[in-house]
Amino acid sequence: MLVAGNGTDDLCVSVIDFGDMLKTATVAEVAIAAAYAMLDKPDPLAAAAELVAGYHQALPLTEQELGLLFPLICTRLAVSVVNSAYQQQIEPDNQYLQISAAPAWALLERLANVPPQWAAAQFRQACGLKPWPHMDAVVVWLNANPYPKVYPTICECHRH
Repeated sequence: MLVAGNGTDDLCVSVIDFGDMLKTATVAEVAIAAAYAMLDKPDPLAAAAELVAGYHQALPLTEQELGLLFPLICTRLAVSVVNSAYQQQIEPDNQYLQISAAPAWALLERLANVPPQWAAAQFRQACGLKPWPHMDAVVVWLNANPYPKVYPTICECHRH
């Protein structure tokens, strides 16, 4: 709080919030926004991918951040339903506290079957990156090591 005055008529002239002046994992902000953008969407990952792509254009996400994004989204949804349940115990008549609980639970149930690697691949692709960061190395290896022809062709099987 900044105070100006002569000692007898002090006046608060400003309040400085240093909360925004810290170094933190900004990917958590994207995860929170994506979690709520996904609620009640027919394709929640596509909705999140659009948001992630837009964020990535303004502030590029790292490979590590893209890999953490899906677990962070799920964590935010879990925190949301836990907070709703806790608040419901404190204020059982306040229905507003439950406004996002049912959609968050439904989304968590849908996301439980999504492999995190699949979600990360969708986010990377939405950002204009390869779906899997090591894809080029795998393609090079596959081209250098073709699968041996072990099985006879259909025509060869019918000859016997």
